[in-house]
Amino acid sequence: MVLDKKQVDENFSDRVHLKVVHTSETKEIAGVMCRQAMITDSTDHTYPVYYTDDLEIASPNWSSPFRDINGLLMEYSIKFGGMVMNLKAKEIVNTKNDQTFYEIPEGYEIIKDPKDLNFGF
Repeated sequence: MVLDKKQVDENFSDRVHLKVVHTSETKEIAGVMCRQAMITDSTDHTYPVYYTDDLEIASPNWSSPFRDINGLLMEYSIKFGGMVMNLKAKEIVNTKNDQTFYEIPEGYEIIKDPKDLNFGF
């Protein structure tokens, strides 16, 4: 899917304004120590996310509602396109991706509007 900044903001509309409260809780995920932040969304739903600032990645959350967390998200939930996704890192691999990794395989359809997604349910 290809989205511009406006489309990213529109699709995170229910979580654009998040309240972030950092806690003292920690948890090991994929071999690195992660910090906890409690997130409160615009519906007053509160849930934890875990992130690490041990990896040198500049502004890893710039295109997400978690832009106020200055660290790589390692475990979190997010609502996008009408569904809730729960994501958790399994491992960290310190390699450079081959540029062919970013090439779109022949036969794939590029979707520019998330409303065009068809998940079959």
